[in-house]
Amino acid sequence: MNIEQSQRSNNEIHFVDVIQFIWDGKWLISGFTAVTSIITVICLIVVPQNYTGEIEINPITNSEIFKYNELNKYINGPFIINEKKLENLFFEDLITYKGFEESITKNMYLEKIKNETELEFSRRIKEVAREFTLSKIEQKNSTDVLKQRARWIISTTTQKPDLLHKVMSDALAFSNKKVSMQIKREFDNYIATFNRSIVKGIEDLDDNADSLKKYQKLKDLAKLNFLGEQAAIARTLGLKNISEFFVPREKNLDLALPVFDDDELYFLRGYLSIDKEIEFLSARVSQGQSVNQMILKNELEKEKLIKSKKIIPILRDLFEETPVGTDTFVSVKYDVDSIELKSKTKTLLILILSVTLGGMIGIFVTIIRNLVIRKE
Repeated sequence: MNIEQSQRSNNEIHFVDVIQFIWDGKWLISGFTAVTSIITVICLIVVPQNYTGEIEINPITNSEIFKYNELNKYINGPFIINEKKLENLFFEDLITYKGFEESITKNMYLEKIKNETELEFSRRIKEVAREFTLSKIEQKNSTDVLKQRARWIISTTTQKPDLLHKVMSDALAFSNKKVSMQIKREFDNYIATFNRSIVKGIEDLDDNADSLKKYQKLKDLAKLNFLGEQAAIARTLGLKNISEFFVPREKNLDLALPVFDDDELYFLRGYLSIDKEIEFLSARVSQGQSVNQMILKNELEKEKLIKSKKIIPILRDLFEETPVGTDTFVSVKYDVDSIELKSKTKTLLILILSVTLGGMIGIFVTIIRNLVIRKE
């Protein structure tokens, strides 16, 4: 019985024994900890780390928009240049990712893999370009007017932080340049459309004027024919003038003479007045000066269009004074240098875990080793 108790006592491990084992194997535990730590550090150095970065994009300031005010005074409709239009055009181009694709290729952000075809490489560039995500942030409840304006954030994850600034800068500059070109095209189209509408309007008024003049000439000729007939009737009746038909009863009584607008009684005006009217009307017809209110209105409209055409050179000069097409043109505001890259790899946590793991492995090995020795 005593022998069995003695053997059982020898096989039992107490907490004090474990502590003693660990202390005796402290150098072994330290060795395992050092090895795992070194391996972890090497992995952190060799394996590329992922970094996240983002850039804030805002509408241009009022001082930038002020440069377009003079031009905007002379134009109407959707071509008016304001911060909303420039911002919309910028993001319409940005979300095509053409700028990012070109920038990735230009800056060799990606390297072609061995045996990779051009098509496969192009597809990979498109995939990486679309990793640049775009999100809109609005703070409508903010009391700060500037903060109430919508902000855009472009964010991405990269293993090449040294190239990210360049890729982002070139991509944004690409879209900014495309906006400048788009504004220039829209202005040229606006001027061309404006000029065509004026030319077409003048042509239509000229055609209309010819029709009106022909109509008026026919009307005047018809009137001359009518007046000739009325003058002949007046001569037949011996009506020299209207006063011979209406003779006042008393010499001192000044009676108002009626005006005969009725065509049937027009001869009552007397052939003298009718002959005079024929003389004036004939002279006007022979000189091609037939005029009525419709022709005058037509000519006034034409003159107005001719004056409108004179504004085209003014518009071109005002457009040349804007930043469009120059190096100072900006469609949105951003600062590439403000990109802060943050490592997604939690280096400190990984080191702590590696040290802990190395220590645990060392302790486990130490305890097993001492148990084997004790059992022997």
